[in-house]
Amino acid sequence: MNRADLHGTLLRELEDPFNGRTAASIIDLADGSEILGYNEHSQRLLASVTKIFSVGAILESLGPSATVVTEIMADTEPDDHGIVDGDLYIVGHGDPTIASSEFIDSTFHGRGTPFERFVNVALDAGVRRINGGVVGDGTFFSATTDTNIGRSALSVEHSRSAHPAYAAAQHLRESFVNAGIEIAGPAREGSADPERAISIGKVDSPPMIDMLTTAGHDSDNRVMEALTTVAALQTGDSSSPRGGSAEFITQHAERFGAAIEVVNASGLGPANFASPADVTRYLASVTESDFLTDLVRALPRAGHEGTLRSRMRNTVASQSVRAKTGTLTKARRPILDALAGYVFGAHRSVGFSIVYEEPEARYASKSSIDRVTESLAHFCR
Repeated sequence: MNRADLHGTLLRELEDPFNGRTAASIIDLADGSEILGYNEHSQRLLASVTKIFSVGAILESLGPSATVVTEIMADTEPDDHGIVDGDLYIVGHGDPTIASSEFIDSTFHGRGTPFERFVNVALDAGVRRINGGVVGDGTFFSATTDTNIGRSALSVEHSRSAHPAYAAAQHLRESFVNAGIEIAGPAREGSADPERAISIGKVDSPPMIDMLTTAGHDSDNRVMEALTTVAALQTGDSSSPRGGSAEFITQHAERFGAAIEVVNASGLGPANFASPADVTRYLASVTESDFLTDLVRALPRAGHEGTLRSRMRNTVASQSVRAKTGTLTKARRPILDALAGYVFGAHRSVGFSIVYEEPEARYASKSSIDRVTESLAHFCR
């Protein structure tokens, strides 16, 4: 497919009124030149395309091998009989993947922090009886001004509880008891006194890239929000309010030439905006970064993974497209369908951003975007 044929195909899709208010930007990654622009400088909703920037910001600041630590603390060290004379504390620092093995397999594709690891740490430390209770401490996020995921840095199994740290303590207390640890008191929510509590051990999350792959492929909003808050807290400027994920993401985007407006890391809701040109400018700029390989890994492959598993299957796009979807609906009516990412071909590689706002029909708009993307894949092969 030559450039003229590509333009004709793309414009037929973009100018179809059935697809709503459309916009697109496609650039050649070799030199940054524009292959096609269509309303490319207009501000458009990002939705979950936001996650491209969030993943990049986390990888730039923490790297793919970073982990999130959850600490087990106690009022006293276990004595010679394994007795903790007081409470046992589970001190969260934002690991969003703590769950049962079954939940991890079904929701996180095996990439998570199972309850059993907390049990093993406690048993390895010699804990056999707790004279107090199990206390869930999720106060780490209280240092941040970010309210997108609530205030608890300790949560399990995507808890929707109003008190996620308490729910975590309940789950873990049950796991300890099932493993033969006697516990006199109940589960509750509270905080460990860092001056008095004694560290019993630590449990690491999976590597950051594994958790980001879950968030990127499956568009997992909770994992994305938690990890961005963790990264913002760890790299925040101490002279300003700590942990604002929106500021953290926008500053990262600016370093790579993109001006975006975001209020959260996941893209949930109609509040995050960027022009398609800014999205592709970012995609091109990060090809010179040391985190490009991991960023691409966190984007699902067309026809194979995550939110693109059932799209563009058995087409040339399934061999070359890595991209992030963006979808918003209201009362089953589409507000937005978008796709942004890369086509890596033997002849050329491109970055692209395609946005349909208020299309007439949700599945028709997705099919149209897929036809555009498949045409790009033919152009690049």
